Amino acid sequence: MLTLRTLFTIAILHSISQSDFNFCDSYPYPTEEFLHLLQELDDKGFIRLLPGHPVGTLSSYQLTRDYNTLNLMEILEAIGEGIYLNSPSNVEFYASYGHAARRLVIVNQMSRLYLSEILLTEIPVINPSSVCY
Repeated sequence: MLTLRTLFTIAILHSISQSDFNFCDSYPYPTEEFLHLLQELDDKGFIRLLPGHPVGTLSSYQLTRDYNTLNLMEILEAIGEGIYLNSPSNVEFYASYGHAARRLVIVNQMSRLYLSEILLTEIPVINPSSVCY
């Protein structure tokens, strides 16, 4: 269900929280995308670059929040992955989906609720070679 990008993001956050900077080395992930993810996580306020440290090195970052409070919904939204759920109902949503909007709003809200209740600590950080895509 989770993409490699999402799993890698969780691994990055886990690695930073545990100061285990070797784990992410086992992910077959392009350097350019790795740097882009770090920048996204920094821009969205999940991590911050420590003063005087080099960009792009996991040990140069720290979490801005306790890892135990991070949930899957906010990570998916931060990196633009997974199910594209809308923020709570708006006029454009109703204009776009017509009569189906009422039912879709319920699905949207329930999905957001359930995803926000899944903490990252509940998702095992796994070796990417064992993931089926």
